Amino acid sequence: MVLTLAGVGFHTAAAQEDEIRMLKLTGLDGYLEYRVTDDNQSRERSGTGISWDSSELEYRESLRLDFDGYIYHPRLLRFQLGSQTELLQETNEGSAVQTSQNNRLLLGGDFRLIFLEEHPYTLTLQGNREELDVSQPFASSYTITSTTLGASLAIKKGPVPVDMTYSQNTVVGSDAGRDINETQDDLLIRGEYEITQRSRGDIEYHWTKATQESINKMISTHQFALSNLTTLGADENLRFFGHARLQQQSGTTNSDNYTFRESLDWRHTDNLRSRYNIGYSLNEVEGDRIDLWDGSASVSYSLYDSLQTEAEVYGRFQDATTGAVSTIGQIASVSYTKRLGRWGRFSAHVRGSNEILERTPTVDEGWVRDESHQVSFGIPIQLGQPDIRVGSIWVTAENNLRVYRLRQDYLISTRNGFTELIVLAGGDIPLDSTILVDYRYALPGKGVVQTRGGSVDLRYQFRQWFSVYGAYDQNKQEQVEGELTSRLESRERRAFGGRFQWRWFEVGADYEDVESTFSPVTTLSEWGAVSFDPLRGWHVRLSASHRDSKFSDTGRKLKAIDAHVLLSGQITRRGMLEVEADYRQQRWENFDTANNLDALGVTLGYVMRYQLLILDIRARYSNIEQLGQKETKDYVRVSLRREF
Repeated sequence: MVLTLAGVGFHTAAAQEDEIRMLKLTGLDGYLEYRVTDDNQSRERSGTGISWDSSELEYRESLRLDFDGYIYHPRLLRFQLGSQTELLQETNEGSAVQTSQNNRLLLGGDFRLIFLEEHPYTLTLQGNREELDVSQPFASSYTITSTTLGASLAIKKGPVPVDMTYSQNTVVGSDAGRDINETQDDLLIRGEYEITQRSRGDIEYHWTKATQESINKMISTHQFALSNLTTLGADENLRFFGHARLQQQSGTTNSDNYTFRESLDWRHTDNLRSRYNIGYSLNEVEGDRIDLWDGSASVSYSLYDSLQTEAEVYGRFQDATTGAVSTIGQIASVSYTKRLGRWGRFSAHVRGSNEILERTPTVDEGWVRDESHQVSFGIPIQLGQPDIRVGSIWVTAENNLRVYRLRQDYLISTRNGFTELIVLAGGDIPLDSTILVDYRYALPGKGVVQTRGGSVDLRYQFRQWFSVYGAYDQNKQEQVEGELTSRLESRERRAFGGRFQWRWFEVGADYEDVESTFSPVTTLSEWGAVSFDPLRGWHVRLSASHRDSKFSDTGRKLKAIDAHVLLSGQITRRGMLEVEADYRQQRWENFDTANNLDALGVTLGYVMRYQLLILDIRARYSNIEQLGQKETKDYVRVSLRREF
């Protein structure tokens, strides 16, 4: 007897009999874990008599189970079910907080159901639910519940294959005296289309809605995007690419954004190619509107893959609430590469540019939103515009969800009309993170500014052992028409350096001299690293760098030292040990020495695996001193996990 089922293909009747089951479990995974963490922290502010310390002891027990299986047939309905239970006991004490104890119980589960996985129409249902109960002696207890439900449908057959996904996340409860009632909906529809064999593209619609009832905040966003690639010619030497995107946001903050771009790539011969681009974008946020038109044309010619010549002309016109700005520019460059056989490779790059910018402001003040900067403790971050209204500066994390505080997380200083931020090591801004800055600034008056620039870059590399480079670039601005109402930049940079590597040893040095109207600086840096394997299964890496920077306009000097040590290896047949230490020192001269920085961190890790049993021990100690503040942190974490 042959059994049939719509949407599921079977090869033979015998195979059907083997695979057909009302319910079958195909896998069981999970773990049982016990973890202890001891976390200590202390801070001391010299000259104020203020200091505090805190200690947190945490016990955590976790159980996780995951089931895989199918109903009737693996290609009809495949399921994945999971559950998690976690009990956490915390004890907090310190000079700045009252000793407290609390218990946290987390109960969670998730599911994933896949219907007709190999069918042209595949439906997936998924969900997750977590409930966190917090019990605090002599304080109010609270519960937080998070629920996520979603579905996705993949239509793989038809003229336009489509993937549709919808999910809703809801968080309700209370925490530390505040009510929580948050909901986020997300709908994504994406399809691919093909008009002919030479024209294809994709289309996308994305809708999101986030609501926080406790603070009366709601944001709804609709986004529609369309892109297309068309190729013409016998060998597809003519390529058209178009992209359009429309986004509308309403709610607490209203904004509209529209972007259109069309590109043509024309390969005339194997060596000659030209490119053409036109674009338009409109961005309007709470009544502030910016219209931007731009276009460019370029041509490139290559000779024997060693000589590359390129020229480009471009133009932009921006019409905004604050005024109009038009720009016309040209760029020309030549790149040359020569292989010297066994003696290595030589390369040279020469570039020149000219740009004319005309500004016609209608207001006296502009607004910058979400200016992005990379964080490095002790190194000033210069904001992009001069004459900033210092009181308008607003610093947040990259996701805009956390606001950082002046004098606790960063400082503000002004130099030559430009504003700088100094991130404090003892604050809450993480090292090497990205921050966003909003601010208002004074707009320059009407006028025409011409910018001329050029650069030369020479490099030589001898196999993998040795390389040197030298670079020079210049950028100069001058007022052509109108009154000089803004500071013009004249910048000249010289740099050279080299690197030598031999087996496990590597050293290098770089020198850079920048003559600038706003921020002249001379920097000399040296660095080195040693990496080797002293024993089988063991690895050692030592690295260090030194940097001297001198700001000639103010006389400031900065000396920075960084060192890093890594040791890892197998100390037993089943155990791995890793030790890592890092040190950073920064010293200022002719500047507020309170910004000097000393930071030391040591991390120890040990992992041992015996069959399905895993022992993991982690410990870290760190000490940071800056701005008269000393901060010490250490933690020890021991976990024992049994997998099955």
